[in-house]
Amino acid sequence: MALAAVAVAATPTAFAGPLAAPSKPRVLEVNWVERTTRDFGYEPMTFKVAKVTITAKAWAVHASVTNRSTRKIRIARPLETYPPQYTFGLGWAPKCEPPATACPLDTRKRTYARPAIPAALRPGQTWAGVFGGPGSVARGKLIYVTFGRFVPAGATSGFNWVTQSAFKL
Repeated sequence: MALAAVAVAATPTAFAGPLAAPSKPRVLEVNWVERTTRDFGYEPMTFKVAKVTITAKAWAVHASVTNRSTRKIRIARPLETYPPQYTFGLGWAPKCEPPATACPLDTRKRTYARPAIPAALRPGQTWAGVFGGPGSVARGKLIYVTFGRFVPAGATSGFNWVTQSAFKL
């Protein structure tokens, strides 16, 4: 999971109040490109987020994932374990009580994807589309896009990806 560096790539937007919901869809053109490498224990992959749409009751992410490795990578359900694992969705820092040693992101998990996210990505294969779901998104916090869980062929464990870039509503 990559949370070490945070770059705010979208301009924060002011609303009437800290919990006010947008009355019309808010489209954030972010155009993020993030790459994993073997240097940090990940299979080489590219994650792109073109835009994020937020409404009062739902959200959607236009994104793609490319397998740049030489191995097939399965896209599996996240396990309910520590450290936390994520799926395709949005995430933000929760309010954690000290010592907060096991405090996963609050998330909105996707309920749809168009086209459907495949069960696996072959070497060189890309999935590109839209995923999203219902629910409001935290205001005043950095919002990350989450991807995962990816399990390389022949491996017993996998990884997920939380964008290093974030936006704030």
